[in-house]
Amino acid sequence: MLDGNTLYSENFYKGFWSLKNLILMKKNYLFILAVAFEFTSFAQNVSVLTQRYNNKRNGWNSTEKTLNTTNVNAEKFGLLFTRTIDDQVYAQPLLVSNLLINGKTQNVVFVVTMNNSVYAFNADDSSDMTPLWHVNITSQGKRTLKSSDLPCSNYGSNIGIISTPVIDTFTSTMYLVSYDFSTQTNKPTQYIHALNILTGNERHGSPQPISASVPGIGQGSVNETIVFNPLKHNQRSALLLHNGVIYICWASFCDNPPYHGWMIGIDTSTLKNKYVYNDTPGDSAGGIWMAGNGPSVDDNGFIYVISGNGTVGTNGNPNNPLNRGESFLQFFPEKDSLKLVNFFTLANYNYLEQYDLDYGVGGAMLIPNTTLSVSNSKEGNLFLLDDNHLGKYTAGNDSVLQIIAAAQQTGYPLGLNYGTPIYYHYFSQSDTECIYVWAATDSLKQLFFNRSGNKFDLTKTIRGTIALSQSSLYGPVLTVSSDGTNVGTGIVWVLRSASNFGSQGLLEAYDARDIRHLLWSSNMGTAANRFGNLPKFNTAVVANGKVYVPSFSNKLYIYGLFKPHVNTGIFEKYSNVRFANLYPNPTSESITLNYNLTKPLNDLTVRINDFLGRTLMSIPLLSTAGEHTQTISLNNQFKPGIYYIEYISSENLYGYSRFIKY
Repeated sequence: MLDGNTLYSENFYKGFWSLKNLILMKKNYLFILAVAFEFTSFAQNVSVLTQRYNNKRNGWNSTEKTLNTTNVNAEKFGLLFTRTIDDQVYAQPLLVSNLLINGKTQNVVFVVTMNNSVYAFNADDSSDMTPLWHVNITSQGKRTLKSSDLPCSNYGSNIGIISTPVIDTFTSTMYLVSYDFSTQTNKPTQYIHALNILTGNERHGSPQPISASVPGIGQGSVNETIVFNPLKHNQRSALLLHNGVIYICWASFCDNPPYHGWMIGIDTSTLKNKYVYNDTPGDSAGGIWMAGNGPSVDDNGFIYVISGNGTVGTNGNPNNPLNRGESFLQFFPEKDSLKLVNFFTLANYNYLEQYDLDYGVGGAMLIPNTTLSVSNSKEGNLFLLDDNHLGKYTAGNDSVLQIIAAAQQTGYPLGLNYGTPIYYHYFSQSDTECIYVWAATDSLKQLFFNRSGNKFDLTKTIRGTIALSQSSLYGPVLTVSSDGTNVGTGIVWVLRSASNFGSQGLLEAYDARDIRHLLWSSNMGTAANRFGNLPKFNTAVVANGKVYVPSFSNKLYIYGLFKPHVNTGIFEKYSNVRFANLYPNPTSESITLNYNLTKPLNDLTVRINDFLGRTLMSIPLLSTAGEHTQTISLNNQFKPGIYYIEYISSENLYGYSRFIKY
């Protein structure tokens, strides 16, 4: 983990001792066992420091110890709590575990918004709603860029932080890119920031304005020089941290010319440019946006990006490296330059150009322990490549190992495959490796990789049972979690539109062994599990028994396992209490208790506690023999979250139950 930019696991004994001390502080061991169950084990906590978990961008968290196919269901799993933020979220949330912050070791989730805001929240405590810190990084005297400042934009009002940041835990630094706009000059500036993740404060020398230029005669050039234009170039793809360099890519706003595909490598120690690459200096376009995906890195240090619609070659030669739109690009960072080592360009690039079917609609997903990658284009196909033999352009796509139709019908306008595939490896009767993809106009697909032949066995392909229509437009975004290769732990998580694009989002969980088996959906059961508007091209983050879902509704939604109801399991120990139930659950305004006493009790009381054991309400209950029902109104003390009911008297603690307030 050279840069601290991949998902990782660690033992952290401070967490254990903190929990031990908490237990010693409590007198009631039953309640503490309940609280302890809610906490994720500190010994297995992982951090998510970059987009899609790792620099291979395979979308797989292989260290999820809590969530599995037996407990992700409507009875045990659902929405735990939310966090309010100030704008839409286009960037994937990030998470640092076991972080000593504000004098307490805790898991911290980081969220950035289009209002140039950065938030740090406790990742697990439903009652701790206040950010650990919150900063707005808009420069003094300026404001965020607005859609109205641009000739064309497909974003909301604010255009602040669009791309997913990256975190270096060795220096406790988050790197991100923001947009500012000066009303005095009517010009925007893009900045690279280095924030201290403990405080939100800028590191020394941060922020730095981003600027660059390259020799060229392409669109927008002046005196055979192309200068980076912050108004024209959209920084959409996630940041990459690799060997002390932050790699940042740009495309356009609505293909509004003149623009080019840029990749700039910025030295983390100085925040100055180390590498500058422009993919169409002799002509135009070729934006590197990859639907928000970041550059990928293989085990040998080669870096991969994929460019979208743009000029291919020059002077009738599609293999001239000068202009490389519609291309899979392989780089190697040398001392003084970022070397374009090789590339692959689809044979039908003219067709892709004609119908706006970018090859660069997704990123390069690298298959672990191989030199192979899977990429996709809007037209609906997947391409299996050997990154050691990319083969440039040939009329017959000679270097492609396999072309797979992700959509039932490919091409314009029915293909529409925006989602970068994800990878999962599990052990059944033999090693089983799969990728998953869901085109916007088709069903979820599970493809089985045959390592001995380095191809996918398409005779085994499994299709999901839900078929989407073109109204979903951009299609689902996937991620997968598991406890290593252990069978029964793999879950494919899907974020997609519940109906049309821009509408309410839908979170779904499928069994990764057979995606025809839907385990859970946010549309199942209570409406309390639903979340707001779908975040475009964004993905859920699964870590430490929680699922973090960004939205366009100014909220972060956190899902996980409910604390088990403790009704008959504890109450049956006491012959004088037969049962106790509560409803509705989840609830918004009141909770009704139903209990049965076989004999009278002295001073029976119900006590309602928050997650940390603080008593918010204590109410006497009818304690005569027989069945009783009592409704309790919830006052303003009860914010959305999880609460615990204790049934107590001078004789005993009889048990507890849980309910969710939304």
